[in-house]
Amino acid sequence: MVLGDLSMWGYTAGAVKYYSVLWTGSDNVYAQETVMTVSPWDGSGTRCTFYTPVDRAYFATYNLTYPSIPYLAHAYYDGTYLVDFGGSSEWPDLGGAYLRILKFPLTVGDTWPALDTCHAFPGERFPIPDEDLDGIPDSIYYDTSYATTTYLNGDTVEVYVYPMVAVRLYTASGYSGDTFYCCNRFTSYYYLRFRYVRGIGMVFLSIDSILTYMTYTMIDTSTGDTMPVPPYLIGRYINYQVWEYTTTAVAERPGENSPFILRKEGVLRTEEDVSVYSSDGRLVIYLKGGDAIRLKPGIYFIRSRKGVSKVVVR
Repeated sequence: MVLGDLSMWGYTAGAVKYYSVLWTGSDNVYAQETVMTVSPWDGSGTRCTFYTPVDRAYFATYNLTYPSIPYLAHAYYDGTYLVDFGGSSEWPDLGGAYLRILKFPLTVGDTWPALDTCHAFPGERFPIPDEDLDGIPDSIYYDTSYATTTYLNGDTVEVYVYPMVAVRLYTASGYSGDTFYCCNRFTSYYYLRFRYVRGIGMVFLSIDSILTYMTYTMIDTSTGDTMPVPPYLIGRYINYQVWEYTTTAVAERPGENSPFILRKEGVLRTEEDVSVYSSDGRLVIYLKGGDAIRLKPGIYFIRSRKGVSKVVVR
């Protein structure tokens, strides 16, 4: 089996997939993934340069059961690896890592470093927002992680990541008597399973478990003694989340109840209040019931009290 290009794995502009999603403590919901664009990319914005441009897909995923703004991500093929979840806003840790999901040629038992080094080396720190609210930006880095091809039969391939390791470094500090507490470190271990099918792409994703450990440093200000606190478990999530591809459009919403009308000339007329978003999640305009607007060619998401709908203006 040869990759060839992204289209062999479902990354074709306009392609749509539906997933049934189940995670710990939640009811089953449905999600839709839409490939917005597939375009040549030379590695700009990373440490890599592809002298022969590679295909890079830009796709959006959003919850159909509880409508929300789409989550955005990238995927690309560098000649050896299919890299997925790039910059994913749905799974910030996985997306920040840019995971090498498939390695070609596909071989059962083949093992490789799962971290895409065009975007991050193990231990390389990247700034993240001030999550501990102390006014100082925090940071994240990814530790050495591995993936293995565990199954291959015809057009179906399965991969296990064991685990993907993300470490968040916080700067918040404080005193308790003569003891100074500093620099919380949260290390999360993601155990992941994937199944891809040629012509479709990802048909199964399981976050089997997430284990998170915390450590910090204590300093006795009266003596100067420093004592790192050994990592201890603060969170354990088992069978955290499962995504399964569904071949039926069970998640689609009936068109006859649509709160808007899109005419051939690109004129969108709405019968109730709606918000119009571009394919990258930016608000284009808010329309009140009875309003109309002529949209430029492109892909848009229309959000109303009935849910989120996708429209394509040609």
